[in-house]
Amino acid sequence: MLDAARPSGERPVVVLGHPEYCPRFGFTPAARCGTRPSFDVPDGAVRALDLDGSGKVPSGTIGRPRAFGV
Repeated sequence: MLDAARPSGERPVVVLGHPEYCPRFGFTPAARCGTRPSFDVPDGAVRALDLDGSGKVPSGTIGRPRAFGV
């Protein structure tokens, strides 16, 4: 997924993932960027990655698609 996102020009990636698994791919806690979920999840589960190294990960509140029931 990340290999496909880089050439297509995607810069920030925010995922809901396991705090011990996602760092293998460079993800850090999204809260460090000021990005927080609008739903309840364990601390550190929302992770962010800056694909181009610019340091520009948007801050704010993220949601989930309705298909997830949140």
